[in-house]
Amino acid sequence: MAQVTAGQADQHDTRKRFATTRRAFTGGAALAALAAPIALLSACQSPAGRVPSLLSPPSASTPNAAAQIDTALKQIGVTSFGGVALVAQRGKVLLRQGVGPANMELDVLHTPATKFRIASLSKQFTALATLQLQERGKVEVQNSVCSYLSDCPATWQPITLHHLLSHESGLPQDPPDAETAAAQTGFWSVGQWLPQIQGLPLDFAPGTQFSYSDLGYAVLAAVIEQVSGQPYDDFIQENIFTPLGMRDTGPDPAGMAAFPLVKQRASGYVRVADTWQNTGYLDLKSTQTGYGSQLSTVDDLYRWNQSLDAQQLISKGQLEQMFTPNLGGYGYGWFIDDTPGRRIQFHGGNEPGFDSYSVRYPDQQATVIVLSNTQQALSDGTSAANALADQLAAQLLK
Repeated sequence: MAQVTAGQADQHDTRKRFATTRRAFTGGAALAALAAPIALLSACQSPAGRVPSLLSPPSASTPNAAAQIDTALKQIGVTSFGGVALVAQRGKVLLRQGVGPANMELDVLHTPATKFRIASLSKQFTALATLQLQERGKVEVQNSVCSYLSDCPATWQPITLHHLLSHESGLPQDPPDAETAAAQTGFWSVGQWLPQIQGLPLDFAPGTQFSYSDLGYAVLAAVIEQVSGQPYDDFIQENIFTPLGMRDTGPDPAGMAAFPLVKQRASGYVRVADTWQNTGYLDLKSTQTGYGSQLSTVDDLYRWNQSLDAQQLISKGQLEQMFTPNLGGYGYGWFIDDTPGRRIQFHGGNEPGFDSYSVRYPDQQATVIVLSNTQQALSDGTSAANALADQLAAQLLK
């Protein structure tokens, strides 16, 4: 019983961290109907041989999009916000608008083309890549992770890929301080720092609790590399981003000793007292591959969501695994509420200077995406990005 209680408490903490509120379903009559790689980013060009996407491109939103966002921000009590929002339903984009500065120091405003660090939304790509390998007969999610990793510690033998995908592995939430070690020895790849974590004790027996673990998705990245024989970023570029025409999505090179320019990348800001300040250094290359290292735009994330509806990258059976809730209401890369008539599939991403939130309403065939470079939380712990997404859904979805 103690394990269940701990798991429930951890589930609550994680949902608060990602602000998984459901105001879009409970916040007023407006929703009554709802209740019933690096070079690619630097050049912003299509890679040679890119397969044309079968998905409809984002379209211009209504002329009053900025006013609708302003109204929503006032409703949640946020007076200073920078980011881009997209709302779509039944294949039609209802709102697609940037507000506030992408760079405060240069007075550069956001546009739908602005690139953001999406933090934990990156987990969705790792989950789908794992399912692609399963569909190709390369892995089986119910097998032990040690079936696919060399020098796997004995303590990891009970951990399956399913446990990693659903945050039931027992691994700690975050990797050890690889950033400090990387700064001393040069930037680490997944394979280089994996040995540093293999001696960590498990927090609980795999499969007995839900406990959100970034580390689990980093281990999945190592599995993808070893099974595919490709670096993680190359695999998801070739198997996800290129087929979908996601030409503005890829690994953020920030933190490398001298990293390439990335056009239209947002700068990140944190609130200190009553002022905004630049976010500090963060080595994404060494510490977040597999769970938080990607840059993207609202347009590319909309293409990504469309591809799931169209079953473009994996079969219906594999997608059903992704969207089946396990302990803690987590599928593979998504939190899930399967309440009939108001099902939602959602995830947030949070790191210094950036907040992201993506929510799908399957019954209403709707998607809401908010990406922000002004990290801030409301008094109840909800992220501003999540709260804005809820309010826009309440205003626009029918």
